[in-house]
Amino acid sequence: MKDNKTFSRRKALFTALGAAACRAVPAAAQSAPAPRSRTAVSRSASAGEMRNLLAVSKNPGTEVSIDVPLQFRLNSADLTAEARSLAGRIAEAVSHDSLAGRRFRIEGHTDSSGSDAYNLALSRRRAASVYDFLVTRGVPIERLSAEGYGEMRPLPGTVPSDPRNRRVEIVRLP
Repeated sequence: MKDNKTFSRRKALFTALGAAACRAVPAAAQSAPAPRSRTAVSRSASAGEMRNLLAVSKNPGTEVSIDVPLQFRLNSADLTAEARSLAGRIAEAVSHDSLAGRRFRIEGHTDSSGSDAYNLALSRRRAASVYDFLVTRGVPIERLSAEGYGEMRPLPGTVPSDPRNRRVEIVRLP
């Protein structure tokens, strides 16, 4: 039964990601991302610290984002043991009563070391991997979405090849 639920969740996510890819606008024609408050968190951040960062009230229409140092094996979307531990704290944070009813987007990013197409696919698989993990930890699917951006959105102040651009962001939607 659990395998069927996992399959159904993954099928729904990949169907949504595939539909989004079909509607994708070329990178040159994309508009700038919504205004965002971005904060980097450390690997040792507690669920409470992440929850507090995500709960901060910002200007209406502003997304609140935390850069999460989730680690993946090279060319892999599989979470490492350390990444699963951190993702568990994320699940605890976004499931807290203070964030009830809030929606979150999991954004996957890469550096520019691969081709554009490869990096986009890899970032989508990584976002889907985190999405799957959060759902297995009890975060309702209706509160989550996943998107991969490849190398299109490097961190401000970095060059696209910077390894810090290999990241996942958790975004509280306005």
